[in-house]
Parts: sequence; C-alpha cells; structure tokens
Amino acid sequence: MKKNRIICIFLLFALCLVSLSSCSDVIKLSDIGNGEYYDQENDVSYKAVTSEYEPIAYGVEYAQWKVNGEKVILYTVEGLEPTKWLYCVQFGTLFCASDISVPDPKTLDYSKMIICLEEAQTWSVFELDDMVEISSIMINMNDGETMQYPSTEATYSYRLKFVSAELPGIYYTVAYYEYTETQTGCFYFREDNQRCVISNKLFSEYLEDDE
Repeated sequence: MKKNRIICIFLLFALCLVSLSSCSDVIKLSDIGNGEYYDQENDVSYKAVTSEYEPIAYGVEYAQWKVNGEKVILYTVEGLEPTKWLYCVQFGTLFCASDISVPDPKTLDYSKMIICLEEAQTWSVFELDDMVEISSIMINMNDGETMQYPSTEATYSYRLKFVSAELPGIYYTVAYYEYTETQTGCFYFREDNQRCVISNKLFSEYLEDDE
C-alpha cells in the first residue's frame, strides 16, 4: 500500500513538472503601445491586421499577454512561422510581425472563393475556382455602387472566403447578405470600413445550381 502511495506521488510530481514545463514554453508578450506587442525572447513585435484576414487554420498555443488581469492567448497559424504570424481566438484577430507589409486585399489575385454558412459554426457549402469569375466578383466588390446598411434581417447571409497564393495560409473574408422578399437586393459588407456595396450576383443561385 505504501509503495502504491509513493508511485502515485511520483506520478503527480511528474505531471506537475510537465505542466510547469508547458507553461514556461508559452512566450510572454509585453504591450509596447501603438497596438504592438513585443516578444523579447525572439526580438519580434506584432501588430493586428485588418479584420478581413483570418487564418485558414490555427494550431497550438504559442504566446500570451494580460489585459486587466485577463490572459489573452495567441496561437500559431498552420503552415506559417510563429515569429511572423499569430492568431487570437478570443478577439478573432490575426497578428503579424510589425516589419511585415501586409498587402491590400484589393491587390491580390485569388484562385478560389468559398461560400460559407455562418451560424453556430462556419462551414463551406460551395467552392468556386473560376479565376475570371472571381476577378469579376472582386471588381464589383471594390468598385460597385454603395448603399445604406438595411435595418431588416437578410434572407441569406454568407461569408465569402477568398484564397490567394500570394498570402498562403490566410483567407480574405467578406460578408454577403441577400434579400429575396424586399427590394433591398443583395450586397457585400466590408467590416474594416463598414462599407456596403451592391452585388450584381445572387450567390444563392450558386447553391441552387449545385443541388
């Protein structure tokens, strides 16, 4: 019996050591002002990028800092260097190293567009890989006529996620809303500048054609 107690104590001690080791592996960031956070261990600072960029997938806990005593955790981005890119699930914010010049979404060439439903979870319901058609969508989104954000709820709401080889591992994401029972029509909503742009396409038709 005594031997069993000794073994249990040893296992608990080992688990504590593993736990402490894993905690010490998490890099502590310090707030250096101007929206930047500094990793002294690797001599790199991070800044938030536009809310329209998000990781295709995120990985393990990598770094943290505290805001008013609350721990904020940043995760690695799958396929990208953690000293270059990190993701905060709590805020839904992508961070990059401060010396990275993040491209304007309008300047990228996109090879795929994924239409996603967004409720409790976000999941893909259609993929478009016609680059000519995607380019036409981007032109409409960037240069189309603007409108006021409606006060009524849309019939359909999607997240459009664009993939570009120029920015691997990252989606460019834009909200899309469609009204079928009113004269509102359909529009893109740019979250970074709160801009509503009238769409010349009904994205629900993509889903109907795919059935």
